[in-house]
Amino acid sequence: MEYFISFIICFFFTAPQQLEYELARAKTDLEVAEQESCETMETIKNLEKENALLKGKCRKQGEEIDLLSHRLKVSKENQATIETAIETEVKVAEARKGRIASQEEKRKALETKCEDLIAQLAAAEEGLKAASELNEISKSAIDERGTVRTVRMWFHAALVLAALAAACHCTQGNSPVIGLSGDNTRHGVVVQHGDFKVNQKNDLTNLKEKLNKTVDGAELVVTKYHVDTLIQTRFARSVIEVEVQNNADAPRQIIVPFAVPAAAMLTSFEIESDGEKHQARAVLKDSIQVDSTSTSATIK
Repeated sequence: MEYFISFIICFFFTAPQQLEYELARAKTDLEVAEQESCETMETIKNLEKENALLKGKCRKQGEEIDLLSHRLKVSKENQATIETAIETEVKVAEARKGRIASQEEKRKALETKCEDLIAQLAAAEEGLKAASELNEISKSAIDERGTVRTVRMWFHAALVLAALAAACHCTQGNSPVIGLSGDNTRHGVVVQHGDFKVNQKNDLTNLKEKLNKTVDGAELVVTKYHVDTLIQTRFARSVIEVEVQNNADAPRQIIVPFAVPAAAMLTSFEIESDGEKHQARAVLKDSIQVDSTSTSATIK
């Protein structure tokens, strides 16, 4: 009984103190937990700020990577363009070399042909001279019995044959094959002309006015024209230098040499454009048609 009473007394006197101790300890734990919670929230906020900064850096680096990729692509395209341009220039140089060799061969062929024509004309003149001498001889040989008519008929026939032979030799250049110098003509602009009598009586001013035209941005300028008489006035050599000025390209010069009889008309010649040969016929009138996108400039 005494023990029971002592227990009750101790319980009632010590329990409040224990409860106060437990309550104080709980408050302390709560304050510590609240402090840790505040520190955790602050840490979370700092981490969010760092995350935002990292996202900005990543986005900026991505933009830099895209820019570098674009520059690399453009650099590759420029390199390909440069390589293509180099290949084109090499091909153009090779084609130019071939055209120069071809023009040299044509020039030699024309010189040979001119020499042959000169020799033929000289032979024709010798024939006419021989016919004249034969006429003088025949005059002294005729008698009064009516043989005059026979000798004259024979003499006239000889003169006609000699004249025909001379005409045949002379007119062999009526339709000469002409080489167009395209050494500096990248687009192969071609000047076609014909039906124009080449002789010493031509008005060079009118010829220049007919050629000096500007159409579709391409300008044809006659820079030189002269006629050299070889044998009297029956055979002439003319040289026309035509300068083609285009807004898209540097000025180029085309030299068109041709040789025809003085009274003949140039009706056809051979042109060369980018290594390909074409036959051209044209008539020289008062207008020039130029197609800047084509490979020919036709004078009509």
